[in-house]
Amino acid sequence: MNNRRSGKSSYKRRSSKKSAKQKQQISEVTIEGLGPKGDGYTTDQLGRIYIDRSVPGDQLEIKFEGRADGTRQGEILRIISPSADRIKPACEYYDVCGGCTLQHVSEEFYQNWKQTLVKEALSRHNLEPEQTLPPLFLSSANRRRVTFTALKQKNGTVLLGYYKRRSKTISDISHCLIADADIMKLHSVLKDALDPVLRKATPVDVFIQKIGDRFDLVLTGQIGQKDTPDLSVLEMAAELIQKTKIARVSWRESFQDETEIIVEKEALQISFGKLQVALPPAAFLQPTVEGERALSEAIQSLLPKQTEHIADLFCGCGTFSGAVLEKGKVDGFENNPSAVKALNNAAKMNHAKLTAHQRDLFREPLTPEELNAYDAVIIDPPRAGAKLQAMRLAESAVPTLVSISCNPVSFARDARIMTEGGYNLKSVQLIDQFTHSHHVEIVGLFNK
Repeated sequence: MNNRRSGKSSYKRRSSKKSAKQKQQISEVTIEGLGPKGDGYTTDQLGRIYIDRSVPGDQLEIKFEGRADGTRQGEILRIISPSADRIKPACEYYDVCGGCTLQHVSEEFYQNWKQTLVKEALSRHNLEPEQTLPPLFLSSANRRRVTFTALKQKNGTVLLGYYKRRSKTISDISHCLIADADIMKLHSVLKDALDPVLRKATPVDVFIQKIGDRFDLVLTGQIGQKDTPDLSVLEMAAELIQKTKIARVSWRESFQDETEIIVEKEALQISFGKLQVALPPAAFLQPTVEGERALSEAIQSLLPKQTEHIADLFCGCGTFSGAVLEKGKVDGFENNPSAVKALNNAAKMNHAKLTAHQRDLFREPLTPEELNAYDAVIIDPPRAGAKLQAMRLAESAVPTLVSISCNPVSFARDARIMTEGGYNLKSVQLIDQFTHSHHVEIVGLFNK
């Protein structure tokens, strides 16, 4: 952020300080463990140094430097002696691509580490579930949602790939081991189609989501001659819909802006249980079909057989609302107006006992009095968790809570709040649909 009050001399002083912080050092180290983001670390008298693509037991020559956030980040110069848990990554782009973080470790190490992440997060809050259910490690190469970055370089060449980790460098790729194969078939077509509408040196995010056998495409950034969709963009979108299985092309200037449909050939519908939902552009779905199924089945198995009224908090477009409709009436709560509208339209069309309510649960969580109207609550917040809503849940008398999270740290924090309010943490299950990454899904059951 610019500071307009700063003069030239103070700018020089800050620059010198920054240079001192970022001065690179070279050292030989042994990797002691993995941090929560999947990077290995070693420790000296000043604390930890994190090194991407390293494994506990590795003996390495590294270069490292301090960063503005106070951490120290290293890079491997040479592997002196590899860890017994190190393997050769399967992907040829692994060293230059930021899409995966843990292809270089053995399967046994990977699975044990992910389970340890969950156990340690719970342990830090003195939480011990009555039962730890068997973990599910799902297959790779089936991500149905991918965000590439497209960039036309100054020489006119178009790149379409992922950012290298902790870098602004875009790695051009032609295949991906975690993406659905049908998405990758679109890759080369998209690269050619985007060429005429990209501005040089101006990156555009390209979101592709597979829905059934059709695709939703959302472009984010400055495109066309005037930075917004013009005739050239409309022609590009129309041609894609004509020649591929892309059913809708949309655009937004930034991720915070409303998404505008450029061309739509047909509605993109999906089934959640017996509920058919016409999805809005860039709708949130679980990353994989297999993962969605596993989570939905886990939730259904944890809810009591006799459940008349269920609240689904952070319900999105109804992934779990639809899955539990057979158990009872469902009220969904979600802040995204497009998702709420889509879910209510689906309920009306399917004559379902379901009502979606627009509500910002971070700022206006359901009160204990409102929560007490339900026999069970499902809560699936973003990675940051839902601390304030957890506090209100802790004060409620809802007999059954099922909590889903993709972040062990926020899950454990919120779980501690609820157990301090009188809930028992009955079970925890790890469901891993984020293959080769440091992310992990958790399903927890709480009873009062």
